[in-house]
Amino acid sequence: MHLSLSRLALAAVAGAIAVGGCGGDGEDRAVGATPEPTSPEERAATQRVQEFLAAMEAHDDARACAMMTPKLRHAITTTLRIESVGGSCRTRAADIYSPAKAPGNVDAKVTTVAIDRHTATATVSATPRDDRTAGPVESDVTLQRRGGNWLVANF
Repeated sequence: MHLSLSRLALAAVAGAIAVGGCGGDGEDRAVGATPEPTSPEERAATQRVQEFLAAMEAHDDARACAMMTPKLRHAITTTLRIESVGGSCRTRAADIYSPAKAPGNVDAKVTTVAIDRHTATATVSATPRDDRTAGPVESDVTLQRRGGNWLVANF
């Protein structure tokens, strides 16, 4: 079951905590359905997004939540409480998806990766679960580098 009201509220919360735009010094590289990253940072960021997408599609809430920044985990849990929906990020993260965004939808794949210092943006495309949405959807997953790891900051 996916959340409808919470999904909308989460979109507002996630948008409010999103990291500033990438660009400028970052390297943009469009690739096919399976990108071939050239730098170690691109490989690590791409791998993290692929792991996150797999957790979302498998409805593995705890695994998806563990890949998020503490700020995003807190925002999800807070939004669930505000909407009077039981659970937390660890028990409901994969329920928060939108047919208009790629994560959580069928066969989500990374199509581009842009790295700008400690921030990465991966563009992801997928087939929506919702029959009302025509064609594939595309959206961005933003990551922040924390120590040696990339964590999902927004999706």
